[in-house]
Amino acid sequence: MLSYQWNANYRSSLSFTSRMDRQPYNRLNPGLIYQDPYTSIQGNPMLVPQEVRSIESNTQLGLTTIKLGYNYIINPFGGAALRGADSRTYILKRINFEDQHDWYASLSRGFNLGIWSSNNTLSAFYRENRESVFGVTAGSPRVHWYFFSTQQLQLGKSWNLELLFWWKNDLYEGTIHREDVWNATVSIEHSFFDQRLKCRLIANDLFHTNRADGDYSVAETDISFQNKWNSNFWRLSLMYQIGQSRNNRHRHKETGTKENARRL
Repeated sequence: MLSYQWNANYRSSLSFTSRMDRQPYNRLNPGLIYQDPYTSIQGNPMLVPQEVRSIESNTQLGLTTIKLGYNYIINPFGGAALRGADSRTYILKRINFEDQHDWYASLSRGFNLGIWSSNNTLSAFYRENRESVFGVTAGSPRVHWYFFSTQQLQLGKSWNLELLFWWKNDLYEGTIHREDVWNATVSIEHSFFDQRLKCRLIANDLFHTNRADGDYSVAETDISFQNKWNSNFWRLSLMYQIGQSRNNRHRHKETGTKENARRL
């Protein structure tokens, strides 16, 4: 990694990485797990590790961060619903695609205006995924946008309001299409008894919009999936601090000083 700091508010870095990722053993097990009369899950002993080669640039201008990057992946991991013994049965299996190209860029900016603090990130992502063994239909990739934002408002000394929001538009990566998805979470916190007791109420996935919807095609089969995550809930938590540390002096002891100081 190469890095350079121009001054206290401006620094940049450039990194090159190469790694190999392997699947866990349970995804290599060829045994069938029956999910319903027509659908089963099976490991794939023919999976091979994926090789990832990446280049990334980071630039920080005060509170603004700019990131640019590219990944080239050989034998990337994927998954598909493959036809079973007849036209009504399907096997969910992990597979290796041929290769994958990822380009991405992001812009992050933070603000702190007294009682209001904010952190926001806007990202653009483009993925081209190819497969030539199982007959997955290729499509035209498109730019995928992602926005993430957290807003925090301090009301006096005892009230704290926080909003978390993220949004992703439709994803077209060449082998699969996913519908857009978004999420909003709100929390409010109140302190009692000189900050000793904190009461926090969280409304997670407030509108129950966190889901995975999409479609793809394998050989002569068209697959459509519609899932909704069980992430819509309300939670109330209480935290009370008992006692207070008044003695900040700590003793430090070390054993084996002579052995540590030895030089061969």
